[in-house]
Amino acid sequence: MTLQDDCPDDAAWKQWVGRDCEEVPGESTLVTHLDQCQHCQEAVSNLFEADPFSSQSRNALKSTGLTSVDWRQAD
Repeated sequence: MTLQDDCPDDAAWKQWVGRDCEEVPGESTLVTHLDQCQHCQEAVSNLFEADPFSSQSRNALKSTGLTSVDWRQAD
């Protein structure tokens, strides 16, 4: 796992993880990067694990059997 030259900094991921249902500036760029970067996937996963609400929410969504692909198709 290596840091890419174009990886967003930790502050950007913390803002994205901690948002209150509001779009973060540059969110589409962050999501596109996250889809392709294992380093950032692990960093974001660690941020979610550290946040009890996010962790509980993720576990509840996992229990539905739906994936992020299912949510994107609903748009």
